[in-house]
Amino acid sequence: MKIGPPLQCNCLTNFDRTFITNIAALYEIPGARRMSNPITKALLAHWNVSSTITFASGAPSNVGFSTVQGTDLIGGGDGQRINLSASPQLGFGTRNGDRFFDTSVFSAPAIGYIGNAPRQVYRGPGQNQCDLAAFKDFGIASERVKVQLRGEFYNAFNHTQFSSIDSTARFDLATGKQTNTLLGTATGDRGGRVVQLALRVSF
Repeated sequence: MKIGPPLQCNCLTNFDRTFITNIAALYEIPGARRMSNPITKALLAHWNVSSTITFASGAPSNVGFSTVQGTDLIGGGDGQRINLSASPQLGFGTRNGDRFFDTSVFSAPAIGYIGNAPRQVYRGPGQNQCDLAAFKDFGIASERVKVQLRGEFYNAFNHTQFSSIDSTARFDLATGKQTNTLLGTATGDRGGRVVQLALRVSF
């Protein structure tokens, strides 16, 4: 077996993140409690808004491959990696669900060669999510009964967040072409906005 030099050294763990930022906040809407009208005050005063915002980069990911012919290129079927001619990582703002990384830099290793790709070759999808909640407590019967009206909004701004990318190339050894048309495209997401309403009574 011939082993060529790797394109780059990459020793990151699979759960590595360049950054993770979590922001939590709780805010009581001011002003309404100073209203003189008792009905307006009862409806608008003492509303609280809470939020949890998460920004995180994606995890290091690999690109595997198979062949149309099913040929065992190194014998034993273990350890062979795809060939890289450059980094497939696209710049921020150029990635999308149809092209998350550059698929043109991949090729099948020759028979007997292990391939030059490092253990991880691109960063997977990150996370950019804002969850919001709004709630208000009402007192009934001289405050003996407490009623809380609550609304929760997960992914409140309905931001598209991919969760998985097709990362398995498929080569036709007769032509050398990559035949998986879905390579580099998003295959899953974290879901759209979810709204949950609740009414709680305490006595």
